[in-house]
Amino acid sequence: MDQPCNQEHLVQIAKDLTQWQVVAYHLGLKEAEVEEIDDMPGSLPEKRIKMLLKWKNKLEDVATYRRLSECLSSMRRNDLAQKVIELHRVEASLTFHSRTFQRLIDVLITSG
Repeated sequence: MDQPCNQEHLVQIAKDLTQWQVVAYHLGLKEAEVEEIDDMPGSLPEKRIKMLLKWKNKLEDVATYRRLSECLSSMRRNDLAQKVIELHRVEASLTFHSRTFQRLIDVLITSG
């Protein structure tokens, strides 16, 4: 859960955010950053996505699945917190299988 969030997963989570400004504050964005996003042209779904991407870009490696899940749980959005956990499981599984496949390829190349 301490992996940085995948951008595609943040887009999926953003679709279900209702109080995106409150989430932004809980994630540590400053008021000026939230106002900047709110003043940008675009639809509400776009602003939700922009907020989560700003959080990810600002905090980089600290913008983790765990941090997002805990934030959503603290706001009583357990449905979204659970979705974040599930998305992390998918990401972790893909990462594991990708590394395993790469090791297999490396073994085949060096032994061939």
